[in-house]
Amino acid sequence: MAPELPQQLALACATVQEQALFDALTGCLARQLAIDHVALSHLAPRKDGLLVAYGLAQWQQGQACAPENYLLEKGPGQWTLEWEHCRLDGPLYREFPRDRRLGQHSHASYQGWLLRDDQQTPIGILCLLHHAPLPPAGLLDGWLAPYLPRLSAELQRLRQQQARAAQGRRQQLLLEHSLTLLALLDGEGHLLSISPALCQALGSPESGLLGRPLWSLPPLAQDPQLAGEIKHSVKLAQRQGQRLRRLLTLPSQDETPRQLDLLIHPLPATPEGASRVLLEARDISHWLRNSQQQRQEHHQLARALEQTGALAWRWEVQADLWHWLTPAQEAFAAVQDSAGLLAHFPPAEAQRLRQRLELSWQQGEAWQFEGPWHLPAGGSLWVRLQGAAEGSQLPAASLWGLLENRDPAHRLQQQQHRREARLSQELTLLGRCLQLSQQPLGDRLRQLCQDCCQLLELDRVGIWRYQTDTLENLLTYHGPSAREFKEPALPRGQFAALFDYLPAHPFLDAHHARADLRSREADTSFLAPRHIQSLLAQRIGPAHAAKGVLLLTQEQRAREWQDDEIELAQRLAALLDQWL
Repeated sequence: MAPELPQQLALACATVQEQALFDALTGCLARQLAIDHVALSHLAPRKDGLLVAYGLAQWQQGQACAPENYLLEKGPGQWTLEWEHCRLDGPLYREFPRDRRLGQHSHASYQGWLLRDDQQTPIGILCLLHHAPLPPAGLLDGWLAPYLPRLSAELQRLRQQQARAAQGRRQQLLLEHSLTLLALLDGEGHLLSISPALCQALGSPESGLLGRPLWSLPPLAQDPQLAGEIKHSVKLAQRQGQRLRRLLTLPSQDETPRQLDLLIHPLPATPEGASRVLLEARDISHWLRNSQQQRQEHHQLARALEQTGALAWRWEVQADLWHWLTPAQEAFAAVQDSAGLLAHFPPAEAQRLRQRLELSWQQGEAWQFEGPWHLPAGGSLWVRLQGAAEGSQLPAASLWGLLENRDPAHRLQQQQHRREARLSQELTLLGRCLQLSQQPLGDRLRQLCQDCCQLLELDRVGIWRYQTDTLENLLTYHGPSAREFKEPALPRGQFAALFDYLPAHPFLDAHHARADLRSREADTSFLAPRHIQSLLAQRIGPAHAAKGVLLLTQEQRAREWQDDEIELAQRLAALLDQWL
């Protein structure tokens, strides 16, 4: 029958694709060559990193059967991975005693072909196994040469479809479980899916929103200018293929406008060519109100400083005498010469200030300088010094100027920069977590803990899973030592009182843990041995079906947890709920 194989293969594989092609080719080989075992598998790594061949089509003794999965390292598949084309003759079970298939069926001959994608990455293996010698290797290679590239292409397309389907499922899970306002739009702006948080914000059930253009929904429909701005931004993001960010103001029923930080993510087209856009909006009204209040407080302080006047000074260059022309506060009054002035600044800043003074003294240029003024009792103030030469004669005999305490304004500016950087890093962290969703669970947990430690400057991040009577530690990452490890399981009863306490108080420090009866036992058994001073805990999953707990801890010093840090912990716990 072997001479008829090329014609039979051509007939069987002429008009079929994907799974039908896999079944037709393997079946034709099994029937026409009367081979004991023919299998086609695709390759994917296991959680421990070992490659596994997952069966797609398999024929045994001339009959189609359920495909089997097997580890490459235990059999001739590993040789096929290394050599691409592998032919082995002789009792195979002696060469590969760990391969159960070879020992059960006493196969005496093997031939395998490695399939690669466009990037030359191994994606599949076609193998033949028989109790007697197979046809010559060159003859088999010639018969299958026209079909191996086609198998690779169909297998690659199948994997891409599976990846897109998995990405769609992840996006849907994200929409269903997200704590932020999310919506998935088609190319024309119609809602394909929407998160419960956004449904609540719009005041409508999901069934009444899907299929409608986003800008036709209240409250956007009541503000044509705002609706037009969102529509223009969505179209612009689609044309440019890049993420866009917009700050929007939405009216609300209590007459207090809501500020939304809107991110527009253009997504890859579907297999049918349809374009999609993911909208992510975060309500930052509370943060902006706090910032506005801080700015008002600073403004009041600035007006008070203007009424009292900045500190005026005069420096006699030749005598090196420093005079305060207005009454100086205690922090500045001790300065009597230029060396005393420069001693209050860090070395690099002092060198920069010395250059400004010399340049002004020699060339008469006006100057301005800002830097940290070290206080004798510890700490520092951010000050601004400005001055100019006195008189027109050069080099100048003296300089004069003003010193302003800019510490409140500087701290506010630094705080705003940190918050903006934190917001950007949080979005980057969540985006990276979504990209890792195809990786093994251990890799995802490791990357999440590392990124969380770096982002929040934590000492320890732990992920614990509930078992029947214990808490199992899936992973703990120690930030200062950049070390990951698994902690011993803990009796669940020790933490029952603590987790009853945490929903109303999601964070606590060591002082309160010792003072409160509900958390004292957890302090004795968990916080104190680890030198934990502050803890932020977030339950993974709903209260009635909790899967575990995410613990963010700070050692050696107490920490005041911020609202955005608590919100990030909630978003990470929602993501872990999906993973676990």
